[in-house]
Amino acid sequence: MAKLILHLPDGSMRDIPLEPGRTTIGRRADNDIHLGFPAVSAEHAAVVTVQSDSFLHDLGSTNGTLVNGNRVTKHFLRDHDKIDIGRQHLVYLMNEAETIDALPPDALSQEMRSLEERVDGLVRSEAPKPLPPPVPEPADVAPDRPRTLADELLADLMETQDEASAAVVASVADAVIKVLTGPNAGQATPMTRPEFVLGRRGAQIAAIRRGDSGYRLVPLADEHRPTVNGSAVEREGVELAFGDTLDVAGVKLRFERAA
Repeated sequence: MAKLILHLPDGSMRDIPLEPGRTTIGRRADNDIHLGFPAVSAEHAAVVTVQSDSFLHDLGSTNGTLVNGNRVTKHFLRDHDKIDIGRQHLVYLMNEAETIDALPPDALSQEMRSLEERVDGLVRSEAPKPLPPPVPEPADVAPDRPRTLADELLADLMETQDEASAAVVASVADAVIKVLTGPNAGQATPMTRPEFVLGRRGAQIAAIRRGDSGYRLVPLADEHRPTVNGSAVEREGVELAFGDTLDVAGVKLRFERAA
């Protein structure tokens, strides 16, 4: 049986056997391979396995799918193909028993920087539809200032919703998230997607999810759990009410009714 090996940000690895059929990859939690990172689309890609063959399909993702440094839409996977999905690195192996060396955190960061350079090159050269940068910089962030967590949070909140999300939610949002602290204080973003993942790249902290009964804040990491109105949020999450104040890793936000 073939498998995917996922390189994790801390340098460890995760083996993912490819069962016959369709294996979905994306930021949304109900995917078979959940990659909860801002540059990954809600439904980013899928691997279809038929007997001993596997085919990788990009599902119209915002940032594209790369195999061995090249952007693909559909690709017949070959042994040791390297796959980049929203800066997350996977390797395809045909032999389930085979192992590969882990990437140390420094090497993984270097590969991510190299991937960004390749993506930037595609943005400049590809036509007619240019490839956007994986996570857009907020317009008011000075280029010589290091990105803060507030910048990362706002970048994710302002990320363009993908087509799959747009088909699920109403076109007019009934709630907004307002940034209260940091250089982006005062900016408000409509809740037009079913899920917003908050945190730094590669270190998601919490998600705001829209359901039939309203909005719910759910922690995604045991450390740095968010608070709502000063109270720590438990694993199962908490329902949000308009006017609630959120603290996510030191960044204060307010959940408000849309004007």
